[in-house]
Amino acid sequence: MKKIFYIVVCLIAFCLIYPAQTLAKNTSSDMAYYVEAIIPDNQIDQAKTYFDLLVKPGEWQTLQLRVHNARSEELTLEIKPHTARTGTGGDIDYSGDDKSSLATSLPYSIEELLEGEEQVTLKPNETRTVSFTLKVPKKAFSGVLLGGFYIHEKNQAKQVDDKKEGVSIKNQYAYVIGCKVRVDEEEEEQQFALKTPKLTKWNDLPAISVGLTNEASRILSQYELQGEIRNHSGKKIQEIKKRTFSMAPDSVYQLIEKVSLDDFPSGKYSYALTVKGENEVWHLKKDFTISGDQIKQVQTDEEKHESNFLNVLIIGIAVLLLLAILIFVLLKRRRKNEEGS
Repeated sequence: MKKIFYIVVCLIAFCLIYPAQTLAKNTSSDMAYYVEAIIPDNQIDQAKTYFDLLVKPGEWQTLQLRVHNARSEELTLEIKPHTARTGTGGDIDYSGDDKSSLATSLPYSIEELLEGEEQVTLKPNETRTVSFTLKVPKKAFSGVLLGGFYIHEKNQAKQVDDKKEGVSIKNQYAYVIGCKVRVDEEEEEQQFALKTPKLTKWNDLPAISVGLTNEASRILSQYELQGEIRNHSGKKIQEIKKRTFSMAPDSVYQLIEKVSLDDFPSGKYSYALTVKGENEVWHLKKDFTISGDQIKQVQTDEEKHESNFLNVLIIGIAVLLLLAILIFVLLKRRRKNEEGS
């Protein structure tokens, strides 16, 4: 009996654990290449391992990266400069993911300023210096231009985000060498703007999405926000819970708040947000409208999500029934054998 119980437990554990392991399996090998910035003389802080440059309008400068292949086989790397953006998790992203928007206040992108060899092939155990030309615009700008060199192995196997299934796994290793460029060390005055909220879908579930825009060329770190959504009569419908976030200069932080459609019939609403910095507080508010057509579109997706959940539930119950039948058959056979002996 104990042996049968052990077999059944193992089968259940295998069914429950194996799919999760398959989903998150990392087939990539350990990092086998190294990258470092060769710090120039106009570096503001020589102790930093990324580029933090004080430049002059109109000047050109060579920026260099030292790359090393630690493998015993040839390796091709892609090296691409990207402007820093703000991801939906409230962090600064250097991968160049254009799903995260840049603000119209951005004076220049890092891609505009940097030119160089974006692909390099290294022999086994080879070290090479790769150069990029930084072309500073003649027209002066205020604040900080922020970006970085995003370095990864070419044709590296990866699984990109699948938002429809709620999966966000990327089996891709990469180096990022940051690049801050400024013509003076004065900080811009901080300014925020709130875009018009809208009812949308997030992982096939209803959500209110709104863009918080950093309109200053300034890096924000460990700021706090919280807020609420009220209907036309002033009743609070949804609380925006407190969260900590960071933002790239001149970027948009897309805030996603999952909601229940029962609480949001068609009508007018207001979205209020309070943002706290080190010594300042900003109060932002934006009115918006939810239409019947928007609700119908999101309802369709929500029903689809519920249908998928029901299918998974039915399969799970079927597996459990099969296991129960298997236990019954094994026990019955064992009893017959015991009676026969």
